Amino acid sequence: MRFLYYLCGCDPIEIGYFFSLFKWLFLTSQSYSVRHNN
Repeated sequence: MRFLYYLCGCDPIEIGYFFSLFKWLFLTSQSYSVRHNN
């Protein structure tokens, strides 16, 4: 799994950055879809 590779192969700072980016993308796509469905 790529996810486990990231956990094992990256520094904690890189993992934190990765999760922040993923969370931002998720929230952005959610608000985008909500905005266009209404």
